Amino acid sequence: MFDGSVGTSPEAGKLTIEVTDLPPHSALLVGDFAHDDFHSVLAWLRQHSQVVYASSIETAEEYLTTGTFDLCLLAQARPGLFLQADVERLHRVSPLTPLAVLAGAWCEGEPRTGTPLSGIPRIYWHEAIARLATFDNTQSRAAAGFYRLPRTALPTERTLAITTPPSPGRRALVAVRAQGPASFGALADACKAIGYAAVWLLPSQPGRVQGASWLLWEGDVRSPEGYDELRRLATSLHPAPTIALLNFPRDADRQRALEAGAVHILAKPFLVSDLSATLHLAQLGNATLENHDESRRGR
Repeated sequence: MFDGSVGTSPEAGKLTIEVTDLPPHSALLVGDFAHDDFHSVLAWLRQHSQVVYASSIETAEEYLTTGTFDLCLLAQARPGLFLQADVERLHRVSPLTPLAVLAGAWCEGEPRTGTPLSGIPRIYWHEAIARLATFDNTQSRAAAGFYRLPRTALPTERTLAITTPPSPGRRALVAVRAQGPASFGALADACKAIGYAAVWLLPSQPGRVQGASWLLWEGDVRSPEGYDELRRLATSLHPAPTIALLNFPRDADRQRALEAGAVHILAKPFLVSDLSATLHLAQLGNATLENHDESRRGR
């Protein structure tokens, strides 16, 4: 990936959706976005935003000095790739440009066992598309708060800023394949919080549910049984899009979920606002992760 490569935005006006059609208009991407954890996020950004790449902090400083960006995103595949001093350098050059860390799978334990970068929002690779999709939604308190809080804001304050999901604007039904009553209750409550009803697909019940807009499948895609069940239910409920709810997903899990028929993944635990954005992304169809894989094959 070369410094300064520019991606074009999609055709204006092609889709107008209140919640999911407002990504950053321009983004400065810093670091190794060719890493496997980030290829789906990169493909989505290239489809929806104008992107400029910087392979180093020094190059990013030059771009921030001469240009204006809606977001500066640091690709951190593992802890230690960026220093706190790097964050301060970028902020000093362009204090009004929102900064965020895109964290890979190796960074999941860093808040507990390491020293994560401070004064900067943190987005994990599997939640990034849902978070970035509402970046510029001025009607969404979630989008405005998460990226634009003062740099002194605590992680809990950033989380609180995105706990109010946007209104879906219509009623819909979510078919849920949960692992037990407790899981279904939690998922049904999350759906209810954004205005949707939920129906539980029991193991003994046929997969067809009349009028379902989505399938939310909870399971282990690594096991042959889980993979086969996901494929069977995704086929049975088609054309309703399927979202796979996974524990600590890795890129290989995402790949298997897509192969089995899911169009998006969601990691546990999740925020209700992330569920709302993911459901909208899945139904739009312009942000399914199958399409994102085209960039990986073409690199």
